[in-house]
Amino acid sequence: MLSRVVAAVIYVVATSIAASALFGAASISKLPLEGPYVQEETPSAAAWNTVILLAIVLAATAAIYLFIKHGKVSLIRAASLILWAVLAYGISSIYIYLLAVVGLPINVALYHLATISIAVAIPVLIYVGPFRTPVLLTMGSLAGVFLGHTLPNTTIIMILLAFSVYDAIMVYKGLLGKIIKSLGPPKPHGERAQKAADTLLGFVVRIGDSALGMGDIVMYSLEISLFYFMLGLAGALLSALGILAGLVITFKVLLTRHGYAPALPIPLILGMSPLLLLAW
Repeated sequence: MLSRVVAAVIYVVATSIAASALFGAASISKLPLEGPYVQEETPSAAAWNTVILLAIVLAATAAIYLFIKHGKVSLIRAASLILWAVLAYGISSIYIYLLAVVGLPINVALYHLATISIAVAIPVLIYVGPFRTPVLLTMGSLAGVFLGHTLPNTTIIMILLAFSVYDAIMVYKGLLGKIIKSLGPPKPHGERAQKAADTLLGFVVRIGDSALGMGDIVMYSLEISLFYFMLGLAGALLSALGILAGLVITFKVLLTRHGYAPALPIPLILGMSPLLLLAW
């Protein structure tokens, strides 16, 4: 069980590093923030950006919990597929543009055809099932790197710390724990993981007998991209080793005690080990 999760996260690491390298090859500076977010590298701006993101995630979690509580699982699945169509279009637009910048021969017609095709294909692949796990791992990794090249570094560090605390509280004392318990007690052969993947279609990725939230994948990728942009490949690999070590500790210690565990706190904290290089 653990070996398959580690292999999946190694895939996330590889995808995140490749996507980060693509941004570097395209020589694209930090993308401008839209809406209520602030681009400044200040503690107050980082706090503001973090609070906004936490509020969005909390609202989405509350909505999912209420849908499950009232037996509206079909609405969760429908909303997820629509959301993934929009995200797939946006994410593919960015990365296809980067491929064009580094020299891939892509004209305007091909660009629009590719982005629309991907926006249609991703929800279908998620819904049908056989390719759901690699599709979600890939899209989550690409989304994390995009955020890493958009948000200010100070904001990213604060987000990683805040979501580590948020995840622990929400899993053991909050709505995430209630959602997990609503899926029933732990069952053999990954039955609860499969139920989670089916009920929370697109929000959870099943990996063998376990399941990780898409937020976990995005945060791992975000952290790896942060240190890639700050310290290069060595920083990204050192962060990845911390994430993988934290994941092993989470599975060996926390998961065995409760049957479920927050997948962010220990991996993200250990994944910040490159900060020691900066302090040195």
